[in-house]
Amino acid sequence: MLPLKLTKGPAGTLTRKDLFFIALGQVVGSGIVTVVGLAMKNTGPSAWLAYLTAILIGALLVFPYLMVGSTIRLGGGVYSAVLALMGEKWAGIYCVSKIPSCVALASFPITIGFYFGSIFPNINQTTVAVVFLVAFLFVQIIGINIFAKVQKYMGYVLLVGMFAFVVFGFPHINWSYVSPSQPKFFTNGALGFFTAVFLMISSTKGYYMSIVFGRNAINARRDVPKSMVFSFFAILIMYLGVSFVDIGVLPLDQVAGQPLTLVAKTVLPAVLFYLFIFGGVLMALTTSLNSTFASMVREIETGIEDGWLPTSWARKTKFGTSIFVILFVFLAALIPILTGFTVTKILNAMLLFTSVINIIVFVGIFRLPKLYPEEWSKKTVKMSTGTFYVLMSIAMIFQLATTAFSCRNLGLVTASIGLASMAVAALYAYFRAKSGNYKIRMSVWSD
Repeated sequence: MLPLKLTKGPAGTLTRKDLFFIALGQVVGSGIVTVVGLAMKNTGPSAWLAYLTAILIGALLVFPYLMVGSTIRLGGGVYSAVLALMGEKWAGIYCVSKIPSCVALASFPITIGFYFGSIFPNINQTTVAVVFLVAFLFVQIIGINIFAKVQKYMGYVLLVGMFAFVVFGFPHINWSYVSPSQPKFFTNGALGFFTAVFLMISSTKGYYMSIVFGRNAINARRDVPKSMVFSFFAILIMYLGVSFVDIGVLPLDQVAGQPLTLVAKTVLPAVLFYLFIFGGVLMALTTSLNSTFASMVREIETGIEDGWLPTSWARKTKFGTSIFVILFVFLAALIPILTGFTVTKILNAMLLFTSVINIIVFVGIFRLPKLYPEEWSKKTVKMSTGTFYVLMSIAMIFQLATTAFSCRNLGLVTASIGLASMAVAALYAYFRAKSGNYKIRMSVWSD
């Protein structure tokens, strides 16, 4: 029954800095390396403006989670938000829905293998992907504090690598290449520009997943929202800087559709080029792999603890980690690697599914002020209820538009897989709830 009766939660250990690097690693992934070149194929030199637009729209799509995280403390991320705002059955659907989506984790080690293969042509890319996945399996097993430390130090290297590309690249920019005054600034008109914008949005909003670690935060309602705000400004500076360099150094016909590595070879000395590859590109992928792995485990284990799957599966090790859940996520990612699935096939198969789930979550977040008025009055992000509803409405419009645009070319088979996954999750949760074989353990708190 809603609303839940909230109390104070357990003590946490993660600082604001830890949460920032978790959020940053979640958002800065393979997209930044490839997406600018792809955007240039659609809209030409205005790709930097398309990225700025995508970052701002991405912030609107993160806004609902920002407000939830500033109002209530979530032990299981989006799962706990659905539980608090939509009720038990919807929470069960969300928990089950995370199971098939775990295959999307494979996109990161597969891309790592691809980049190693581009540098060392004789290397076995599948072996590289498996090695990195296994390495981060052990990071998950040995506990949240070690995970956070690994994420933080990889985050430092990521920032150095990416900003080295920007700092050394800026003196090489031919500003006429990026000027809005040039005739071909919008190469393919409005359609090309907005195609580029929607292409880029998915690489700009992943920092909302810091809400998954509310259970482990020292001061979740203060630090989780701040980690999102800091991540927004970090990617605003980083992404725009990267865009200007990638677009402005070489002629458009040489860089359109190409990854950042082409321009990096031009602007960086040999030593710094390899720093960029291993410090920028590799860290972008490994921080995303580490953070996504942990967030998947956290949400699924919270749902299992509530009984949506056998609770024995969430049994903890001496490190406080759920070994069965970790191994399940690991195997879900390993299978696509070994069977040769491409990144595009993996992500497209889950696109419709995750898009619809996001819309459902937004519907629940609209109810936040009415369901939890006391907690709403104490939220750390100060805002009137009227302003909240206006911004939520705008966010929902963009979520619907993003979903429609992203799913327009899925194809019958891929769309069918997504719809079938949703149907199975809904039916399972319905019958599990009807049987009464679950017991909600509070993962939503007032502090």
